[in-house]
Amino acid sequence: MSISESEVVLERSEVDAMEEAVNEVGGLLKGQKSLDMIEQHKYRMNRKKQMVEMSLKNAVETQLNGVRSGLLILQTVLQDADDICQNMRLVNQIYAKLAGALSENISEIVDTRVVHKEHSLLNNYLQNIYSFKDDVVSACTLLDNEDLLRAHEIFMKLEDCRNGIYKELSLETLNPHHQEKVKDFFSGLKEVNVLFEKKIKYYTDTALNGIKTGKTTKLVSILRIIEREEKRDEIYSNVSSIEDRPKKWKEKALESIESSISNTFEGIWEGYKENEKEGWVLKFVQKIKANTESSLNVVYIHLQYCFPPSWNILDFYCHQYRNNIHTRFIEIINKIKEKNGDANSYIIVFDWSTKLNKIIHRYKSKESGRDDILSPDNINSLVKYYNDQLTVELTTQTEKILEQECRDRYEISKYPEQDVNDEKYYTSTPVIFYQMIHQNMDFAFKLDNFMDILSVIDQLASKITIFAEIYTKHLLEFKEKYFSLEQEDRDEIPFVEWMIAACNNAVQSSKLSEELIEKVVSNQGKNIASANWSNLKNKRELFTSTILEGACNHITELVLSDLKTSVFNMLLTPAWKNNKGWLTCKLTIEDWDRSYFHLIDPLGRQRLLKVIAQRFLTEYLVVLFNTKSLSISPEEFRLQLSDDHREMVRFFGNDLKLESFEAVKCNYDALPIIGDLVGEDDALLEMNMAKIAGTYKDVRYDQCVALLALRGDINHKDIKDIILRHNVTEEYADVPRSQETIFSKVHDVTGPLSSRFFQTVVTSKTRSAVNTSITNVTNTTPLSKIKENMSNAISNSPVYHAINNAFDKEQLTERAVRALDFSSSDNVQHERTNPFDDPRDSKGPAPKPPGKKKGPAPPPPSAAKHSTPARGTNPSETNKSTNPFDDEDDFL
Repeated sequence: MSISESEVVLERSEVDAMEEAVNEVGGLLKGQKSLDMIEQHKYRMNRKKQMVEMSLKNAVETQLNGVRSGLLILQTVLQDADDICQNMRLVNQIYAKLAGALSENISEIVDTRVVHKEHSLLNNYLQNIYSFKDDVVSACTLLDNEDLLRAHEIFMKLEDCRNGIYKELSLETLNPHHQEKVKDFFSGLKEVNVLFEKKIKYYTDTALNGIKTGKTTKLVSILRIIEREEKRDEIYSNVSSIEDRPKKWKEKALESIESSISNTFEGIWEGYKENEKEGWVLKFVQKIKANTESSLNVVYIHLQYCFPPSWNILDFYCHQYRNNIHTRFIEIINKIKEKNGDANSYIIVFDWSTKLNKIIHRYKSKESGRDDILSPDNINSLVKYYNDQLTVELTTQTEKILEQECRDRYEISKYPEQDVNDEKYYTSTPVIFYQMIHQNMDFAFKLDNFMDILSVIDQLASKITIFAEIYTKHLLEFKEKYFSLEQEDRDEIPFVEWMIAACNNAVQSSKLSEELIEKVVSNQGKNIASANWSNLKNKRELFTSTILEGACNHITELVLSDLKTSVFNMLLTPAWKNNKGWLTCKLTIEDWDRSYFHLIDPLGRQRLLKVIAQRFLTEYLVVLFNTKSLSISPEEFRLQLSDDHREMVRFFGNDLKLESFEAVKCNYDALPIIGDLVGEDDALLEMNMAKIAGTYKDVRYDQCVALLALRGDINHKDIKDIILRHNVTEEYADVPRSQETIFSKVHDVTGPLSSRFFQTVVTSKTRSAVNTSITNVTNTTPLSKIKENMSNAISNSPVYHAINNAFDKEQLTERAVRALDFSSSDNVQHERTNPFDDPRDSKGPAPKPPGKKKGPAPPPPSAAKHSTPARGTNPSETNKSTNPFDDEDDFL
């Protein structure tokens, strides 16, 4: 610190002291009493000042005394140093005078000492020679008694004796006979050496077991002996004439440990290789894992402290276990490939190699580096074998679990599994299938660096699609076989329960697909391309559009099968109008809902009710379109369709609580439109036709013809003109699937409709004349008279000339006469049968094959789907009326 800085510091300290003093004085002089005590304060401050001055004086004197004492000591030291230097010069002068004579006397002493040492060595050699054989026997006895350290001391003494004698005799200069004699004398050392090596092998082989049993003393003794011999190997490394050197007992000990570990793994391998049963790979790797973890834990906690640190015994054990596990895993992979093992075995190998890597690296030091059990080349080979096997195995396993469920379905009185809590039916097929998918997906994620994840995702997605298609196909086969059985055989098969289980399985599969998508997104979300993502995302709706849709359709067919044969024949009749038909349908569906539908998952139940609503409307319109003439007035027809529309919407939307009914309601809205088209006045015909053609783009030309023909008051040319004015042509233009309505579904069932125009006109215009003629005919009337009356009635019809090209007058009369046999019964049946229908056109049900007790039951309601209705079908079965004019040549 410079002088200026020190002055500044002093000035600042003085200022601070002055401020502090002022503050203190100000504090003392507060109030009148303080002013009266000024003299006391002055006295007290003077006393304090004197005490401080005295303290400072004493401190300064003490420091001065210390400095004085130091200076005196330094002066004394300098004097002593001068005295020592002077004395050393005197000693050097004296030693220089005595050096010559003293060195001559000492050289004689040194020579005498060397001679004495040589004689002493020879004396020791002679003593050891005399007791050599006894010492060898003693060393062997000590080894047998496990006194290893004493035996090794004797062994080292005998070896030193032999080596010294070889050196003294200069063994290389002796003649061969003498060399042989000398070596033969010391041959006993080789026996002792062999015994020591055996002990080393035994104790290193059993090192782990010795630690586990608490016998570590002998192991430590052996390791001390090995360390001694390693040092002696270094000492004698430059002497070539010494026998049994270097011994390399450390290398032999490590080789013994290595051999012991290898034998352990060999024993485990042989035990499982000879019993190659199912799951042997998993049992083998589990055994290896247990052995590896327990052994390395013992080495880490106990054994490594028995060995010298320089051995790095823990790393040595880790390396040996890694090598042996690697060898066995390569053999496992090759054996799996040879035996065409399942892909799961490759997953087991990789998973357990990862687990074993973690175990080994837990104990291994960082300095030794990382050496995994399976190298990248091994993993690439494993992935190749796995991919080759995965395609075949997934297909095989999928077919296997689906076939098992199929066999369960066909067993008599065997029901699917039922949940204990909600009593819903299900099977384990989706869970098993998705377990395989998740397992393979997890394996792909683990091998992200070695596998093309996107190709694996696409492959598994295709397997999911195949699973859904096969499951749907099996459901269809089961349904067809069930409907082909007699009623008494059907009662033994729980068809509905299995279809309910299929619905629940479909919902569960959709949830499992969602979980799979979440897993893929969480692992590979950023790496998934748009095509892969689209392929994967489609699996969300796959099961609802295939399995669930198929099962719902099959259940719906069963629900509607009885209604189609017993209830729908009342459609468009007074019986239906009085709610008998609709009430039966409603009660039937409600009964099914209470009995079975509550056993379906809520999502599946909603889908099933939606399918029933769609199919019910489809069957309703199929009957309507196949009706050739109305047994009720057009106005009653219009009111009936309006009432049915209101009741159906209320039933499905409110009573059954169908959440997605709004998507179906637009199809039900076609009923009042159809009723208006058929039942309202001619003045509103164009408006109603425009409404149905504009609202439903997929309405067909033949369907419009059938509806307009039900009116019975429009001729052929007017029907065609009305339809064409609203852009509904005979050439149907396909609409997108999303725009298809109930008319497309009806067309799928009925196919193209034959023309009803001529038949309808004849029915409406000539019915009164023909019926009057038939009424006037009696049983006594001659056949010729009947022909004459029928001919006159037809000739008087205003459409006679329109139909003259189709049938001549005489042929038409013959057909009318033949119709008399059943005209009375057909009049009772809702007046749908026309007297012009020839009963010979009705094919009726096929007779049963001879010799069979049970014929096939009638086909399910969907059997007519995608096919044209049969001409001439019995009216009591299909509610269809036939007419000789129903011919494809007459189609408009």
